[in-house]
Amino acid sequence: MSLTADGMLRDGSHTLAETLLQPGPMVSRERVLLTDPIRATLALPDGWLELSIRRPEVAWIYPVLARLQHLGSLQANWDSHGGRRISGDAIVTSLHVLGAVMEDQTPSPWIVPRSDGGLQLEWHEGARDLELLIRPDNRVALYFSDDSGAEEQSESAVGPSQTPMIRDFLSRVTG
Repeated sequence: MSLTADGMLRDGSHTLAETLLQPGPMVSRERVLLTDPIRATLALPDGWLELSIRRPEVAWIYPVLARLQHLGSLQANWDSHGGRRISGDAIVTSLHVLGAVMEDQTPSPWIVPRSDGGLQLEWHEGARDLELLIRPDNRVALYFSDDSGAEEQSESAVGPSQTPMIRDFLSRVTG
Protein backbone atom coordinates (compact mmCIF):
# COMPACT_ATOMS: atom_id res chain seq x y z
CA MET A 1 0.00 0.00 0.00
CA SER A 2 1.27 3.49 -0.61
CA LEU A 3 0.30 6.95 0.45
CA THR A 4 0.47 9.08 -2.68
CA ALA A 5 1.03 12.83 -3.05
CA ASP A 6 -2.72 13.39 -3.03
CA GLY A 7 -2.88 11.68 0.37
CA MET A 8 -4.67 8.54 -0.85
CA LEU A 9 -3.66 5.05 0.18
CA ARG A 10 -3.17 2.80 -2.81
CA ASP A 11 -3.49 -0.95 -2.49
CA GLY A 12 -2.48 -2.16 -5.94
CA SER A 13 -3.31 -5.84 -6.36
CA HIS A 14 -2.61 -6.80 -2.75
CA THR A 15 -5.35 -7.73 -0.34
CA LEU A 16 -5.30 -6.52 3.24
CA ALA A 17 -4.38 -10.06 4.36
CA GLU A 18 -1.36 -10.10 2.01
CA THR A 19 -0.27 -6.68 3.26
CA LEU A 20 -0.37 -7.66 6.94
CA LEU A 21 2.47 -10.16 7.06
CA GLN A 22 4.38 -9.88 10.32
CA PRO A 23 4.85 -7.59 13.30
CA GLY A 24 7.50 -4.91 13.02
CA PRO A 25 8.40 -1.39 14.10
CA MET A 26 7.82 1.80 12.14
CA VAL A 27 11.02 2.25 10.15
CA SER A 28 11.89 4.88 7.57
CA ARG A 29 14.20 3.66 4.85
CA GLU A 30 16.78 5.81 3.10
CA ARG A 31 15.95 7.48 -0.18
CA VAL A 32 18.42 7.52 -3.02
CA LEU A 33 17.10 10.82 -4.38
CA LEU A 34 15.21 13.54 -2.53
CA THR A 35 12.31 12.97 -4.90
CA ASP A 36 12.10 9.26 -4.03
CA PRO A 37 9.20 8.30 -1.78
CA ILE A 38 9.91 7.58 1.86
CA ARG A 39 9.33 3.93 2.71
CA ALA A 40 7.97 3.25 6.17
CA THR A 41 6.59 0.25 8.00
CA LEU A 42 3.72 0.73 10.43
CA ALA A 43 3.34 -2.07 12.98
CA LEU A 44 -0.24 -3.22 13.40
CA PRO A 45 -1.71 -5.50 16.06
CA ASP A 46 -1.90 -8.38 13.58
CA GLY A 47 0.93 -7.57 11.19
CA TRP A 48 2.44 -4.57 9.48
CA LEU A 49 1.61 -2.10 6.76
CA GLU A 50 4.20 -0.98 4.22
CA LEU A 51 3.77 2.69 3.29
CA SER A 52 5.28 4.67 0.45
CA ILE A 53 4.98 8.37 1.30
CA ARG A 54 5.40 10.52 -1.79
CA ARG A 55 6.61 14.11 -1.85
CA PRO A 56 5.46 16.65 -1.05
CA GLU A 57 4.74 15.05 2.31
CA VAL A 58 1.52 16.20 3.92
CA ALA A 59 2.08 17.94 7.26
CA TRP A 60 -0.23 15.66 9.25
CA ILE A 61 1.16 12.28 8.18
CA TYR A 62 3.94 11.81 10.77
CA PRO A 63 1.92 12.79 13.88
CA VAL A 64 -0.91 10.55 12.67
CA LEU A 65 1.41 7.59 11.99
CA ALA A 66 3.09 8.00 15.39
CA ARG A 67 -0.29 8.03 17.17
CA LEU A 68 -1.58 5.04 15.20
CA GLN A 69 1.65 3.17 15.96
CA HIS A 70 1.14 3.82 19.68
CA LEU A 71 -2.55 2.87 19.66
CA GLY A 72 -1.78 -0.30 17.69
CA SER A 73 0.57 -1.39 20.47
CA LEU A 74 -2.08 -1.21 23.20
CA GLN A 75 -2.76 -4.60 24.75
CA ALA A 76 -6.17 -6.08 25.54
CA ASN A 77 -7.71 -4.47 28.64
CA TRP A 78 -5.75 -1.25 27.93
CA ASP A 79 -8.48 0.74 29.68
CA SER A 80 -8.72 -1.67 32.66
CA HIS A 81 -12.38 -2.26 31.69
CA GLY A 82 -11.90 -5.07 29.17
CA GLY A 83 -11.04 -2.85 26.19
CA ARG A 84 -10.11 -4.84 23.08
CA ARG A 85 -6.87 -4.39 21.19
CA ILE A 86 -7.21 -1.81 18.41
CA SER A 87 -8.10 -3.56 15.17
CA GLY A 88 -5.52 -3.44 12.36
CA ASP A 89 -8.44 -2.93 9.99
CA ALA A 90 -9.54 0.15 11.99
CA ILE A 91 -6.03 1.59 11.66
CA VAL A 92 -5.92 0.98 7.90
CA THR A 93 -9.45 2.36 7.45
CA SER A 94 -8.44 5.48 9.43
CA LEU A 95 -5.56 6.06 7.03
CA HIS A 96 -7.88 5.62 4.04
CA VAL A 97 -10.41 8.08 5.46
CA LEU A 98 -7.76 10.65 6.39
CA GLY A 99 -6.14 10.33 2.98
CA ALA A 100 -9.49 11.03 1.35
CA VAL A 101 -10.61 14.01 3.46
CA MET A 102 -7.49 15.80 4.72
CA GLU A 103 -5.77 18.69 2.97
CA ASP A 104 -2.04 19.34 3.45
CA GLN A 105 -2.54 22.00 6.15
CA THR A 106 -5.56 20.43 7.87
CA PRO A 107 -4.77 20.01 11.57
CA SER A 108 -4.15 16.45 12.69
CA PRO A 109 -7.14 14.89 14.39
CA TRP A 110 -7.25 13.72 17.97
CA ILE A 111 -7.15 9.95 17.56
CA VAL A 112 -8.86 8.20 20.44
CA PRO A 113 -9.01 4.44 21.06
CA ARG A 114 -12.41 2.84 21.57
CA SER A 115 -13.03 -0.09 23.89
CA ASP A 116 -14.57 -2.11 21.03
CA GLY A 117 -11.22 -2.10 19.15
CA GLY A 118 -12.12 0.83 16.90
CA LEU A 119 -10.84 4.39 16.71
CA GLN A 120 -12.41 7.83 16.85
CA LEU A 121 -10.98 10.72 14.79
CA GLU A 122 -11.93 14.08 16.29
CA TRP A 123 -11.59 17.75 15.42
CA HIS A 124 -12.92 20.38 17.84
CA GLU A 125 -12.80 24.17 17.56
CA GLY A 126 -15.02 26.20 19.86
CA ALA A 127 -18.57 24.93 19.42
CA ARG A 128 -17.69 23.16 16.16
CA ASP A 129 -17.11 19.39 16.26
CA LEU A 130 -16.48 16.62 13.76
CA GLU A 131 -16.09 13.06 14.99
CA LEU A 132 -15.55 10.05 12.75
CA LEU A 133 -16.06 6.69 14.40
CA ILE A 134 -14.01 3.93 12.77
CA ARG A 135 -15.46 0.61 13.88
CA PRO A 136 -13.32 -2.56 14.03
CA ASP A 137 -15.29 -3.96 11.06
CA ASN A 138 -14.31 -0.94 8.87
CA ARG A 139 -17.67 0.81 9.08
CA VAL A 140 -17.45 4.56 9.55
CA ALA A 141 -20.03 6.72 11.33
CA LEU A 142 -19.94 10.49 11.82
CA TYR A 143 -21.15 13.26 14.07
CA PHE A 144 -20.92 16.95 13.13
CA SER A 145 -22.14 20.11 14.83
CA ASP A 146 -21.28 23.78 14.43
CA ASP A 147 -21.89 27.04 16.30
CA SER A 148 -24.95 27.83 14.15
CA GLY A 149 -26.73 24.82 15.57
CA ALA A 150 -26.35 22.74 12.42
CA GLU A 151 -25.98 19.09 13.26
CA GLU A 152 -25.47 15.94 11.22
CA GLN A 153 -25.20 12.39 12.45
CA SER A 154 -24.90 9.14 10.58
CA GLU A 155 -24.92 5.83 12.40
CA SER A 156 -25.04 3.92 9.15
CA ALA A 157 -21.90 3.21 7.20
CA VAL A 158 -20.31 6.31 5.69
CA GLY A 159 -18.74 5.61 2.32
CA PRO A 160 -16.76 7.30 -0.44
CA SER A 161 -19.85 9.12 -1.72
CA GLN A 162 -19.87 11.16 1.52
CA THR A 163 -16.23 12.30 1.11
CA PRO A 164 -17.22 15.79 -0.18
CA MET A 165 -19.64 16.22 2.73
CA ILE A 166 -16.97 15.18 5.27
CA ARG A 167 -14.45 17.55 3.63
CA ASP A 168 -16.99 20.36 3.95
CA PHE A 169 -17.63 19.55 7.62
CA LEU A 170 -13.87 19.37 8.25
CA SER A 171 -13.24 22.77 6.64
CA ARG A 172 -16.10 24.27 8.70
CA VAL A 173 -14.54 22.95 11.91
CA THR A 174 -10.88 23.68 11.17
CA GLY A 175 -11.18 26.59 8.74
